[in-house]
Amino acid sequence: MGGSIVSVWAGKSLLLALWAFTPASSNGIAESEVPPATQPAATPAPAAIPAIGAETEIKPRFELYVPSLHRLASEAHRSHSGLLGAHLGRMLMEMGSVSSEGVDVESAASLLAQMKSWPDTAIDAVAFAADNEGRPQWAVRLDWPLDDLHARLQPLLALEAAETLLKGVTVKPRPEGGYTIALPEVTLAHLLPAGDAQSLLVSHPDLEFPAVPFRGAEDGAKDGPALLVCRLNLKGTEKDSGATSFSSLSAITDVVYSCRVDEDDEWVEQVGVQWPPGIGMLAKAALGKVKQTFFVPDEAYGSVVFNPRMLPGMLDGMAGFGPQMMVDDSGGFTMVGEAEGGPIASHADSQTCVTLLPGTGFMPVPDVVFQVKAKRAEKLIKDLREATAKINKVYRGRERPEPWHEAEVKDRPVFWSDGGSGYRGMMMPFVLRPVLFVTKEIDAQDREREFLVLGWTSTSPQRLVRRWVELPRYKNRRYLPAKRKTHAEAWINWRQAYKWIQPYVNISLSTISPDLLLPRAKEMTDQLIDASLTAKVGYNGLAVSHRGPIPAGVLVVPVLLGVATAESGGSDLARERSACRTLKVLYHHAKLFKQDIGRWPAELAELDGYIDFAGHPYLLKLELSSKKRRSKWMEGLFGSSDEEEEEQDEEEEDELVSLDDELFVISWGRESWTLGIAPDTLEHLEKLYIDQDGNIHRMEKKLSEEPEDQEAED
Repeated sequence: MGGSIVSVWAGKSLLLALWAFTPASSNGIAESEVPPATQPAATPAPAAIPAIGAETEIKPRFELYVPSLHRLASEAHRSHSGLLGAHLGRMLMEMGSVSSEGVDVESAASLLAQMKSWPDTAIDAVAFAADNEGRPQWAVRLDWPLDDLHARLQPLLALEAAETLLKGVTVKPRPEGGYTIALPEVTLAHLLPAGDAQSLLVSHPDLEFPAVPFRGAEDGAKDGPALLVCRLNLKGTEKDSGATSFSSLSAITDVVYSCRVDEDDEWVEQVGVQWPPGIGMLAKAALGKVKQTFFVPDEAYGSVVFNPRMLPGMLDGMAGFGPQMMVDDSGGFTMVGEAEGGPIASHADSQTCVTLLPGTGFMPVPDVVFQVKAKRAEKLIKDLREATAKINKVYRGRERPEPWHEAEVKDRPVFWSDGGSGYRGMMMPFVLRPVLFVTKEIDAQDREREFLVLGWTSTSPQRLVRRWVELPRYKNRRYLPAKRKTHAEAWINWRQAYKWIQPYVNISLSTISPDLLLPRAKEMTDQLIDASLTAKVGYNGLAVSHRGPIPAGVLVVPVLLGVATAESGGSDLARERSACRTLKVLYHHAKLFKQDIGRWPAELAELDGYIDFAGHPYLLKLELSSKKRRSKWMEGLFGSSDEEEEEQDEEEEDELVSLDDELFVISWGRESWTLGIAPDTLEHLEKLYIDQDGNIHRMEKKLSEEPEDQEAED
């Protein structure tokens, strides 16, 4: 419980600091005080996979670096998202004031006003793997001397607004130096000196800050200084317990994110994902380069082009060809259709473009359109006709309505299916019907090519065909990909997307407060420009570049932090942390039992009135070690006998009627008491238990010694 409070408090503190330094008109910091950045005008190509410099023995799971908090806030205000961000900030303040949490918005605003005058600072933040007891370990380094920071915090906490908002947070001196930030019963963090003119905010006073802090990729400096860089490490972030032979293997080793604002006020962001060469070979085999250009209508919400090798076969299944699930007369499901390849896989290329068009029906559900280059269009149409006829024949034999239909629209044969509407008893607000036809388009090199169009629409299939064929195709038409040698590229029409979602968002917000409504679409025209996203796959990783009006980092950075702070399963150390948390929960209720009964519980069944074990069965179980999981997998690979299955069924029935506490060992008396994990549960520990005072004890396993020489004994 204490660890979760610290994590939440640390996250809110960082957000509070970033919010406090809102730029320009918001906090009185003139943009002229912020050094301008040299930015390129063109949309960048995907960045190279960042090189990783020297590391400490145990790497932090998450690293973040902000060179200048003032500059980050000022550039965010200057960007196209500044107006929308300011409005969302006011929305959050207003929603906080009317929420059931009882957040005092006026008190928060008063504290932020006090922090606006604080000097600029760089931010170095790291989060390590949780300690053996599952408590979070993190540190934040600031360019504020410890005495100056304490001198600013003391009057801030003395304000009535701070007492209302922070509710009992105190800053007290530590005998060893520095200060402790705490609630009445929980220590939140420690303030410590960090060299000349710097201070540390840490979760543990003995936590060492990395000697070589993360600063981002060196080759990114040519594009101008980054406003924020962060990295998620997925390998080498904790010592191997020695119990998992494959613990060092990882599909992804790290993820690096950086962002800046260019001279056109657009966000330019880079994400680099590193993986081992083996994973890179699989990724390059699964996703090829896009060499074909596709027409993209300007009225679309957005489009994406990519080249998955297995896509044609997948499109067959999505359209309804090949083996399909069908409802029989008894209400059950049965498989129909042939297992052979469908017509799309036989005559379509794997390079594809997916476009999202605005809906045209009463419920404006967007139309989804796939474009793939058609090989031998006449043969494709013939095979489509034969495939649909086979499916209709199966349905006729079962006395069901034929799902597939054929018609001629705009001088071309069109095939469509009724989709899910043919299932008895099915009630859906809308049904997306697949429709297929062939069209001719001129690519970016002025060459005419035939494309298979596979669309899903909630309205008339014929209407979708006419709509697609009649779309304006200007001389300067839009094509994707716009860059060569890319593995995927996306285009987002933010004006169209905002126009679509704004009314629905406002309907929801109007139930909370009329002041929360989003601006009308025409008021955001200048801010909501188009966005582009490009991805390139390499043997050593994936490089993604984004350019647009809205920073993807508002989602990427919290997700990376969430992954870093979440427990990593699989290792024996993760199992130990899970066991420690369970021991603490059981100890808490055992302490209540002691207060009520006058003695410690002799078995866990006595706590059944204090803990709902039926509702919380995970308290009685622990994930199997990787060694035992592999053993069970090998047993399942060769099957099991009927007797073993019957014994397993009997064990499962026993677990339902009895309390299975074989995981724990209790040594108890009226005054002394220990609750421990059963032997051989953890591969790297001989013992793990909690005593009557709530202290966790562990005993490492000793290395196996060679047997003594029998002859020497004789």
